[in-house]
Amino acid sequence: MHLTRFLLKAIAPGNIWRGKHRVYRPIKFHHKVEVFRTLAREEENSFYLTRPYLTQEQEFRSGYELGAKQKRYERTIGKSKLNMLPNKTTPVV
Repeated sequence: MHLTRFLLKAIAPGNIWRGKHRVYRPIKFHHKVEVFRTLAREEENSFYLTRPYLTQEQEFRSGYELGAKQKRYERTIGKSKLNMLPNKTTPVV
């Protein structure tokens, strides 16, 4: 009985999907389609990354023109002033 059970055991011991002698899942058609879709998306991304929207000269001053740095500064200072208690030790003149 033990010999028969041992001889009829068809799977490898342990986790068969990991390790040096793993069993690979069969590649199906939808896997191939997904790979080609991913490659097409990467190709489109590289196309847009190689052709920038702004030139380097335009990009250099774009943040200053929009006032983004000033707005961010005011936002952080405003948050810190909200957390401060009024100064009660000095008399108001």
